[in-house]
Amino acid sequence: MLGFVVCESQGLAWAEAWSSDVPTLILKRTSNVLQGRVYKNSSAPYLCSENGLFFDDFEDFKNKFKYWEGHREQFSPRAWVLENMSDEACAKRLFKSISSFENS
Repeated sequence: MLGFVVCESQGLAWAEAWSSDVPTLILKRTSNVLQGRVYKNSSAPYLCSENGLFFDDFEDFKNKFKYWEGHREQFSPRAWVLENMSDEACAKRLFKSISSFENS
């Protein structure tokens, strides 16, 4: 029987929001318990100051939401996606990785 997972990545939806230049607010989770074992993880491994903010609980959400609303110009999620998630950026990273593997 599989254990209950308390955090499920919504990475594709977040990437779509970022590509539309919409920064996100995401609940921060850094671990998960499955069958009595604690596993370290991230609820949003690609979230950074350019594409959004983490919040810890409802009170923190309210504060971060106010900040998010008033400082939307500080975020540049579309530029971040183009630099880090575009086909070109990923192909370059893959090529570099393959090249370094072949040369080792």
